Amino acid sequence: MTKIIEKTYILLSWIFFIFVVITVPLTNLENNNGFLGWDKLVHFFIFGILATLTASLLKEISKNKKFFSLKTISGIIFIFCSLLVILGEYLQKFIPGRFPSTGDVFFGILGIIVAILITKKKSDPLFFLFS
Repeated sequence: MTKIIEKTYILLSWIFFIFVVITVPLTNLENNNGFLGWDKLVHFFIFGILATLTASLLKEISKNKKFFSLKTISGIIFIFCSLLVILGEYLQKFIPGRFPSTGDVFFGILGIIVAILITKKKSDPLFFLFS
């Protein structure tokens, strides 16, 4: 039970960190309208890590009681994390110097998909990092 609480705390802290990072107002010098900007990589990695942490929590919850199958866990991760990507981009509409970007949504969801594929393989070293 303490592992579940610990992983929940880590996940919630990461979600808080994401929303702090993506809602910081930018100046015109930092704003990048290109499709392949540094912010795309940031979205890829922060949401990939979010998906990995979510997978770790859900696997811990279902470890003893088998609440969720691996397929169900993957679906929950994808839906939950994708909604956070979309919400984050929507919130940027109201932040000075920020704007919603379909490229950011694309790379955020791509990071989620890659993380799901990596965490599904138990032989992968990243699986054990968060398990």
